[in-house]
Amino acid sequence: PPPHSATLPPEALSRALSAGYSALSPAEAARAAEGCMAHRGVLWRTGDGAQTPWAGQLIHNAAADGVVVGPLVPKASSTTLRAMHGNADRPPGLTGRGTPKPPASFQLAAVRHPLEHFIAGYKQNGLWFDKAKRDWGMRLPLYPPRDANVTIAQLYCDASDEERAENFADHVNMFTSRPMEKRDPHHVPQLHWLQNYVAASNGSRVEVISAVDALLRLERFGHDWVDATAEARRASKAKRVSPRAAEWMMTKRNAKVHDRDHASMDDDRLKKWEPLCGEDGGRRYFRTELRYHEQDGKVVAHDVDPSGRAWRGYTGVALGQLHHHYAWRYLSKHLKELCAYLANDFACLRYAMPAECQWAMAEAAAVGTGVKPYA
Repeated sequence: PPPHSATLPPEALSRALSAGYSALSPAEAARAAEGCMAHRGVLWRTGDGAQTPWAGQLIHNAAADGVVVGPLVPKASSTTLRAMHGNADRPPGLTGRGTPKPPASFQLAAVRHPLEHFIAGYKQNGLWFDKAKRDWGMRLPLYPPRDANVTIAQLYCDASDEERAENFADHVNMFTSRPMEKRDPHHVPQLHWLQNYVAASNGSRVEVISAVDALLRLERFGHDWVDATAEARRASKAKRVSPRAAEWMMTKRNAKVHDRDHASMDDDRLKKWEPLCGEDGGRRYFRTELRYHEQDGKVVAHDVDPSGRAWRGYTGVALGQLHHHYAWRYLSKHLKELCAYLANDFACLRYAMPAECQWAMAEAAAVGTGVKPYA
């Protein structure tokens, strides 16, 4: 049998998650997801679920371009899709999931590998650990005062490996158990945003995945965009969709994941795992320097990477990169819980569960985990 997944080096697990999405076209992926969700009994849920001003919502610009975008899934190209409409935060046409789909419009949404999505959410806004909370006497999420001579990344590296691992374990427990309405939107499974639902306010039935015409994968965003554009063109010739949809999508065909600094927090810059906090006695990846910052009008602590690029220490950029990197160190111990919880995401979004995950699931079936799939 293969070695226990907890013994795998982090870079091996990372490579295992870099492939495994289906070869279905975006249109086929949308219908396959809907059919799978119906088969598994998770196509419909009751209640509006997680609510935010943008996450899970739609962008309706059908009057101008014949396209509806959404639901917007946090950490799955949502910034790129918003930027395409003129604002990477709150673009024109942003509206709720319950807004009816205009006639002759083409709707697309984007997803990514379920475990990569979980890690990206931890990186973006992961739970903090007790030592830092005690040091600063602040409530979560923790950020140092703006005039502090220490950075949030420095605090993370000042903690012990055991404390960082415990923090990650707490985050896994939160992700697999906390009620949706009490979560940060970056900590919500992708399937939740895609589910059709019965609105709690008035009992109306709101179609979400059932309205999506094309489901794009982050791992092949450019290719899927081209394929979805071709599908919109075919639907236009069949008089089902406005020709404006394909025309607008053609103008955006070269779009990339928006803002590389933002995206680099999702994409680990290193080829293999390294002790970035200096556990081996070497230098830390980010050093702390006091620099004058014009916007603040004073000297503040900065995180500085080996190339000399610096970020203010109370921002989350450096911490996000550390969160992402160290998640690979701690992930193996939690595969049983995460794979069990994300089983429907894997199946319905058509991502192959990596072998390491399958071994963990086999073990979980034998001993039990107490974690049920998100439904």
